[in-house]
Amino acid sequence: MVTTLESPTGYSRQSLDAILAATAEPEWLKDWRLQAWHVFEETAWPNSRTDEEWRRTNVMGSIRFDRYRPLAQPAAAPLALSSLPAELGVGASSHEGRGGLLVLRNGREAVTEPATSAGPAGDGVLFMGLARAAEEHPELVQRYLGRQAVTPTFSKFAAMNAAFWQGGVFLYVPRFVEVALPLQALHWADVAGMALTPRTLVVLEDGAQVTFIDQVASADGVDVFANPVTELYVGRGARLRYVNLQQLGNGAANVGVQRAVVAANGQFNSLTATLGGRWHRSNVEVVMDGEGAETEMLGMTFADGNQFIDHHTFQDHVKPGAKSDLLFKGALKDHARTVWTGMIRVHPNAQRTDAYQANRNLLLSGNSRADSIPGLEIGANEVRCTHGATAGPVDPEQVFYLMARGLSRDAAVRLIVDGFYEPVLQRITLAPIREQLTQLISRRVEGVVV
Repeated sequence: MVTTLESPTGYSRQSLDAILAATAEPEWLKDWRLQAWHVFEETAWPNSRTDEEWRRTNVMGSIRFDRYRPLAQPAAAPLALSSLPAELGVGASSHEGRGGLLVLRNGREAVTEPATSAGPAGDGVLFMGLARAAEEHPELVQRYLGRQAVTPTFSKFAAMNAAFWQGGVFLYVPRFVEVALPLQALHWADVAGMALTPRTLVVLEDGAQVTFIDQVASADGVDVFANPVTELYVGRGARLRYVNLQQLGNGAANVGVQRAVVAANGQFNSLTATLGGRWHRSNVEVVMDGEGAETEMLGMTFADGNQFIDHHTFQDHVKPGAKSDLLFKGALKDHARTVWTGMIRVHPNAQRTDAYQANRNLLLSGNSRADSIPGLEIGANEVRCTHGATAGPVDPEQVFYLMARGLSRDAAVRLIVDGFYEPVLQRITLAPIREQLTQLISRRVEGVVV
């Protein structure tokens, strides 16, 4: 059983004071939290009737924020990897395929797997909890934390995270260092009524390379509110492969922000897989801040029951000669609903921009609904920017064709769904992640009647 040092329920100054009193953080970090608190306090909650960005997402009618408790400091509790669900993919059997593992349980480091020789051993690579990094490497953390990628003024929920975050991850790769094996972090919650507020900070200096798998999950039936913020900095000529897996339990809600800043000739390849939770909203954004920057943004969702999933994607072209390519795919069944709003913005001096975005949705029941809203904001004249969005049911002729060749109806539907996701899956270079997602989706498809 996990015990915690209690703090007041809700996002109040009393809750923040309890966190500050329970930790031995540097003074600069405490001051930063207090500044974020003032931003949080002064920023209005989203209004689905007056705020265009939230018009299809009634967050205030869906989540009771006063019910959740930001934990002042979780008490130490042992955690065996074998006790975690197998679908999280962090078991001992995966050890040889990764360069390091960090598991945070309810906001505190619970498992730190020793780095392998092909992982962050030596060469100045840092992979640790963000709180520890702020104490041991303040010059690095203070230089990047909340400075450009996700400032507290980004949104109400960004300020919330900046003030109340617990259980963050810090990954730093120095210049021209390549980490051969993927690094993996898991934020795990199993305390009912808790506010899970992780913050991830990834910094790649010029020419560095790394693959990072970042996952947030919770136990089924446990009422949790997750408010993750992820800041990603990709230096000149650096390459970051970033995977974000959301596998929250069916009692969880999520509002998060993920934002990358890519310098000149940097490469950023991301995969956002949203599979869990009863209610999910996230901003997934990339800023092409250097000439020749390249970004690939892949997304996968599967929603069933009464799940609600909302993604806002943003491809921000600031400098010329940059390229971005976005493909988000989602399947829905039962009474599930998804929203995707995408925007490509090209600044006036960002000539020779090449940007594409597409959102495809497969409706597996007559009661499911998918809203897709692509957008372009073009300030330059020498660009190539295109977009597309589709939503539709399974073609009954395809089902009939497959059944006529000996497949059962269930097998035919599974094959069609597999084919629907294949354009995303074939672009995932990490075989374990590709196999994990294939298995997770196959289980969700079972029982679909079309």
